[in-house]
Amino acid sequence: MSESPARIGTAKSTRVLRTHTPFFGVGDKAAFLVASLVAFAAYLYTLAPSVTLDNAGELLTVAHNLGVPHPPGYAVWTILAWLWQRIIPFGNIAWRVNLMSAFFGALAIGLTALLISKSGGGMASRSGFLERIGNERIIDVVILAGSVSAALMLAFSPVMWSQSVITEVYALNAFFLMAILVLLYRWSFETDRRWRLYLAAFLWGLSLTNHQTLVLLAVALPAFLWLTDRQLGRDTLAPVLAVIVLGVLKMVVTPGSLFRQGTFSAAWILAHGIGAGVWLYFLWKEGPGLMGMWRQVIAIYAAVILGTALYAYVPVAAATNPTINWGHAQTPADLVHHVVSSQYERMHPERTPLQLWGQINMFFDDLKSQFTIVYALIALVALFFYRDLAREDRNWMLFLLLAFLFVGLDFMFLSNPPFDRQKQFTEHVSFLPCHCLYALWIGYGLVLGCGHLFSERPALRSAWAPMAALIFALPIASIVINWANNEKRGHDFGYQFGYRIFKPGGDYPDMDKDAILFGGTDQGRFVPTYMIFVESQTAPSTRTKMAQYPESGEFDRRDIYIITQNALADRRYVESIRDHYGVGRPDPRNPETMNNRAGWQRMLLAFAWEHMGRNQAYPKEAIWIPGEAELETALRQYLDELRRRQPLPGEEVKIENGHVSVQGVTSVMAVNGYVAKAMFDHNKDGHTFYVEESYTIPWMYPYPEPYGIILKVNNNPIPAIFDIEMLVVATREGYRIAEVAVKWVHDPDTRIPYNTMRAIKIWLELFRINRAQRVIWPLRVRT
Repeated sequence: MSESPARIGTAKSTRVLRTHTPFFGVGDKAAFLVASLVAFAAYLYTLAPSVTLDNAGELLTVAHNLGVPHPPGYAVWTILAWLWQRIIPFGNIAWRVNLMSAFFGALAIGLTALLISKSGGGMASRSGFLERIGNERIIDVVILAGSVSAALMLAFSPVMWSQSVITEVYALNAFFLMAILVLLYRWSFETDRRWRLYLAAFLWGLSLTNHQTLVLLAVALPAFLWLTDRQLGRDTLAPVLAVIVLGVLKMVVTPGSLFRQGTFSAAWILAHGIGAGVWLYFLWKEGPGLMGMWRQVIAIYAAVILGTALYAYVPVAAATNPTINWGHAQTPADLVHHVVSSQYERMHPERTPLQLWGQINMFFDDLKSQFTIVYALIALVALFFYRDLAREDRNWMLFLLLAFLFVGLDFMFLSNPPFDRQKQFTEHVSFLPCHCLYALWIGYGLVLGCGHLFSERPALRSAWAPMAALIFALPIASIVINWANNEKRGHDFGYQFGYRIFKPGGDYPDMDKDAILFGGTDQGRFVPTYMIFVESQTAPSTRTKMAQYPESGEFDRRDIYIITQNALADRRYVESIRDHYGVGRPDPRNPETMNNRAGWQRMLLAFAWEHMGRNQAYPKEAIWIPGEAELETALRQYLDELRRRQPLPGEEVKIENGHVSVQGVTSVMAVNGYVAKAMFDHNKDGHTFYVEESYTIPWMYPYPEPYGIILKVNNNPIPAIFDIEMLVVATREGYRIAEVAVKWVHDPDTRIPYNTMRAIKIWLELFRINRAQRVIWPLRVRT
């Protein structure tokens, strides 16, 4: 392979780039192709065959129907997934969107290898290692092996792998990060050609409409500009630092701000404010001409704003009455509420020194678990050679370190992760940008370390082939270690879970027609939502078909009303289901139902009604949905109850500016319970109720009876429940069922509702008693 001039030159090699010689050489492109193709092949082989649990059902539904998912809205992901499932001409809807995760995950891996190959090769060349080797073939293979190996270590790390084989937003987030880094690195060699810089700024803004963790690069990105182009970087960085200083000052004087939460929060925030202020002072002291390149700075910020402008999708989609309309963003205030995630519990960054120490250990333990301790230590080799690197390479490494600290430690400060294992599982995916950045350091450690060995130990050059083969083989250990927890080939439990909610089998009839289903857990509301609005309404050729369920290809339960039991105290959520199911729901054929909408909203809804299936998406018969008055009544009922008893743990009620604020899970669920009871009382005569329970609703205790893997809520209390439901995965030999059940219980991505896990464990006890039994789903055991 022949190298481009940029690889073997010095800092002055940027002038050579004015020729037609490609910046990325043949070896760089080979690294990209090998890494991305291997990753994509592995992801394709281990791809989930249909819908999975957690957020997959929600995301699939909004992608299929152009809806609005949970905050902050994931606008770019939703639009891409909607396009993707229409471009791919085969497979069920869920499989197609799973494939999109694999595609963008593989692209991220390819870009990682490309960047390591180009930048790592440049580092080794400019530090003199490669020139002393003298054998171009060895140089090419060392760089190719190191870059591909490090990229594939990332590809088969637990988080990256798990998120690239299911429907989720994190693989796309990794792609955005690596694309931004590649563009910035390329720009740094021709700083006067700024279109790549503007494109990187646009992609950063666009990435914030996918997952907002990358907002933590707000300082690191302009800092790299400052390290590369002093004047432009100075003018770009100064406004960011000024905003940080002003923001910290505002928090200092604002009661109830994060600064006022405690000593640690105050110290952390103050350190950022002082650091930004000192840096801003030194920028000013660099000399006259501050903001002399204001036109270019405005262009950079305009590119960022243009990317974030895709959040306009949220109110546009909300106006069409989509099947999931989270936040019901009909007004600018609703849009801001949704984008900044005001629905969720407020951040609580205060912690003790012991908690901080534990979280730092947890952070690095997570990093170690992604790459193994041996591979993680390879990154330190790059630090060993830091002083030998050229100035531009040291600047690049310093930028990567700064980015790593911001998206790692600053995110840990804001999220304040608990030590609960379940919470850690749900939050560690947000550290994927850290894993991507760390993989670059591992690649640099491999390239620089091998380059040093071959240059200083000439005798080793004769063994270059087996050493290169060993480096190429390093990711095999990651595959072996992480295979069991991350491969999803044949994992159809998500679909089975959704299908059996409506068709339990055994002695149970199908779910009653026009029933109302209260969903509790994420999978208990999102998977049925997917079954109702996607599997029931998409073309037969795009439905999931399973041999053990002959009717799966014809599944159609669009008659079911799906309600989230945990969100009934949320005004915006109630407004969205009122638009779906309530009396007076919007109908373009009835202008009176559209009076509360602006002209553009009425126009969009009329279009969606005719061309996007909104006229057929929901059950024909309206049901009673509470209004503002009923929500206020539920809140008063709860407050009256609270006056008659002592508060329970987790109950918190505040009165601010005359408004009652209910906080804490216990309090919110109590209000939810009153709203759910009102819905039950108003609709039970015409509709059967079912519930997949998460947080308990006490009034329901006397009403339910087992119904497969969920509960049926009877119209009147029943004296006792005599049956315990046992979940069995299929009609197979007993030992085979046990193997599958154990696999699911320990699969970290398949977090089955508690009652289902308990049922599996009970069944396994029965299995130990009688190994010879054959079982069908569900098994009903008399107690």
